Amino acid sequence: MNEVLLSLRIPESLARELAALIKQKHFMDLSDEVRSIIRDQWIISQDPLRGEIQELKRTLTTRLGEKKQQELMADVNRLREELREYFND
Repeated sequence: MNEVLLSLRIPESLARELAALIKQKHFMDLSDEVRSIIRDQWIISQDPLRGEIQELKRTLTTRLGEKKQQELMADVNRLREELREYFND
């Protein structure tokens, strides 16, 4: 794969917002994040259905993660109650 160096001017406020998302979305650096955004938008423009499927996958992954977290918290609370009962007897 040949690589091309591309200079890009963006507003400082956008650069700050992107920098804040780097850690949240586990990108290595700003250029990695910008490449990902460009790739996603290119996919959507080339095949809108594929773009919708990708967005649906992201949404499902997020919701499943939230559900798993809620289930884990419920398990922790249940175990905590069981331990309280065990040590109070």
